[in-house]
Amino acid sequence: VIPVVGGSVIKPWLSRKAWRENFITRSQASLSKGFFIDLDRAATLEFMCGLLVILAQHGVGAALCVPAVLLGCDPTWSHPLACHGALCEAGYELSDVLTRAYQLAALPEKRSLSPPPLLVLLGVHHAMGLSMVVPMNLHYPSAPWYHEGAMLLQGAAAVALLLQCYGFTLDITRPSHLRQMQLSLAVGWVALFYSRGLRYAQVALEAVFFFEREGAAGMRRGALVASALMGAMNVLVLLEITGKTLKFLRLSAKTPAPEDAPAHFEELQDLAEDSLSAPAGPALAPIRPLAAL
Repeated sequence: VIPVVGGSVIKPWLSRKAWRENFITRSQASLSKGFFIDLDRAATLEFMCGLLVILAQHGVGAALCVPAVLLGCDPTWSHPLACHGALCEAGYELSDVLTRAYQLAALPEKRSLSPPPLLVLLGVHHAMGLSMVVPMNLHYPSAPWYHEGAMLLQGAAAVALLLQCYGFTLDITRPSHLRQMQLSLAVGWVALFYSRGLRYAQVALEAVFFFEREGAAGMRRGALVASALMGAMNVLVLLEITGKTLKFLRLSAKTPAPEDAPAHFEELQDLAEDSLSAPAGPALAPIRPLAAL
């Protein structure tokens, strides 16, 4: 479903947008500089179209957990709903593993979509869902920390990465767009710091202690390994968004005085080339004069 929707719905829509080239360039740079994943422009476009569908899936999975976690609804239906929310994530991950395995084995023209760094990153990311969701649904479907963890991990990714994708469409040489970029990065950072940093550590420890009290040694070992792998992924994501957020928040979103305009726009151009441009491919849109803003 994800490749079909990404290719037949998202890709045609995105290809008609005026900001398409900047979006691809900035996505390519973010993958390369933040996660060491080098894709050509065609593969980047295909990856990002699929990612937008995946983020929608993450949003649905997180929403299914809300009645149990935040609303205190009747557990006879809210707990199974939360389990389905977690299963939604595991289902995507299983389909991703099978799809990439098939592409690598039988479709040489698709192998560029799965470079080794991406496979390592996905392996780290998928370990928790593929190893823990089904056992949890079978044996501990009413554990509140399980529902919260499923909601936080999916919800934080949906919010922060959708905001980042929106930022890739902005022209940061325009004060209004720069303010939107700063706001989107700040909101995304807060969401990730709480959900994949502070609260993630608390929920992971709660899970380990829960299994220890239950005498479930196998589940405890699985939780330790999965939590450590996802924790490493979270650190990488937080480092990437923290660096980008700090770079943009130090910039002024005010229209500069005429005598300060050359230096201001040179700084914006340097930032664009440093944090948002890819090692290869078309350059970002050139800085425009004040009269064009």
